Amino acid sequence: MQITLINHACVKIAIGDVAVLCDPWIDGPVFNFGWDLLIKTPMDIDAIMAGVTHIWISHEHPDHFSPKFLDEIARQYAGRVPILFQETRDRRVKTFCESRGFTVIELPDRVRRPLGGIEVMCGTSEFYDSWLYLSDGNSRVLNLNDCRERDEGGVPQQPAKIPGARPGAPIGVGLAERLPEHRQQPVHQREVIGCELVNREWCRHPVSIGFHSVT
Repeated sequence: MQITLINHACVKIAIGDVAVLCDPWIDGPVFNFGWDLLIKTPMDIDAIMAGVTHIWISHEHPDHFSPKFLDEIARQYAGRVPILFQETRDRRVKTFCESRGFTVIELPDRVRRPLGGIEVMCGTSEFYDSWLYLSDGNSRVLNLNDCRERDEGGVPQQPAKIPGARPGAPIGVGLAERLPEHRQQPVHQREVIGCELVNREWCRHPVSIGFHSVT
């Protein structure tokens, strides 16, 4: 298994014969020009898409669901790289992606399904977010992105609560949500933490983005 940080919440997870690009937002402002990336994405689109078999979008916020990125890759990749998205009632994201030529695989809440030789499971959190669990039988990874670790009825607090997962399996950590005092921090500081550019003086709980072993 190989996990590559691209920028912000965008990571590429290669596991078995599958490589999932998660939440690709790689350039341009979002939230009505209120947010921008802290650092320039150090890879071009071709490098980012190299080997990618699927794209997973966790939720509709524009720093995770980037119409601009999908428009830019649609001509070259829409016919061969399907998009994974949680099953929703309005299907707005599904409709948009299909209008750009992408095939969309809807993932029902907490249902394991095969995907190119591995198993995946997507779980909803709160009323719009979602997490993604992947396993090839040997390696296991959980991408929490913006989900909270203590979300009752949402994200499991321990990997053992996911069918087939065991303590010690690789598991993702929620970015800013990992910090107890994150709601008092300015947005730009929270996003720096998410990008692994942690100024140790900003918080009492140094963290690194991504994926670590939980015992």
